[in-house]
Amino acid sequence: MTNSYYSSSEYSSSLEESSSEEEEIRPIVNWVGGKKKIIDTILDNIPKKFNNYYEPFLGGGTVFLNIDFPKKAIINDFNKDLISLYNFLKEKPKELIKMINNIQNNYNKLDSNDKRKEFFLKKREKINTLKNNYNLERAALYLFMNKACFNGFMQVNKHNNLTCSFGQHKKLNLLKGNNLHNLSKLLSKNVSIKNGDYVKAISTAKKGDFVYSDSPYCPYDKTQCTIEYNKGHAWSYDDHMKYFNILDELDKKGVYFMMSNSDSKIVRNWLKNRKYRVKRIPINRTVSASIAKRAVQKEVLVMNY
Repeated sequence: MTNSYYSSSEYSSSLEESSSEEEEIRPIVNWVGGKKKIIDTILDNIPKKFNNYYEPFLGGGTVFLNIDFPKKAIINDFNKDLISLYNFLKEKPKELIKMINNIQNNYNKLDSNDKRKEFFLKKREKINTLKNNYNLERAALYLFMNKACFNGFMQVNKHNNLTCSFGQHKKLNLLKGNNLHNLSKLLSKNVSIKNGDYVKAISTAKKGDFVYSDSPYCPYDKTQCTIEYNKGHAWSYDDHMKYFNILDELDKKGVYFMMSNSDSKIVRNWLKNRKYRVKRIPINRTVSASIAKRAVQKEVLVMNY
């Protein structure tokens, strides 16, 4: 698929066009912890047959976008901005894409880094004035901020304001050809989009369904998680234990599950008395302030089938 920028006059007609071939749909946001590097391994290990598909920690959605779900997909994330973006893309794609296109055009015509930074900071200020107002404009701004900031790090402060820094991009390609349109069509095909706690999101999973779960990772050989997920608070040891119990409950119900996590002491201790299948995968971490943490580490895929 060839990437291209849409002019304002072109975006509407482009939505009406349908490709004669199936096009790959790529994640529309940059997401720390995305599964692009190991997606082939994940796909090689999914159940051969299953009914409904559940993904309670969606993030950028790399796995969801690459799985052929035979019936219905139930996707969920606790991040309201992310889910608002997906919902508007499903329900009002033309309006959303038009707004994204206008932001992109205004940014890309700027001829200096200082002007682009000023533009970015004004948009950051604007999205922060829309706090708790998850409207169409905020959804478009969220995608812009995610792509224009440094490495997709969408930091927020204690007041829940975005504080992400400018990424110094000369040009942005937010539309990526037909990618947003194709994702909109996919979301309209038996996909239920939820925004809430993961336990509730998978509560309807039944025997024969498949849950892929990419929760906040256990830290390597420590007892506290450093990844914030729930209301700005990091997952504690008890949160991880609760999560593991939920997976055990899925297993008892006859639900297939695959869990991605770190190859850490917490995970290894949990697995000791269980007969789940484990696949260890070397991962080269490149996004970290610590050089030591950028070294090759291992992730695990844990499966109950």
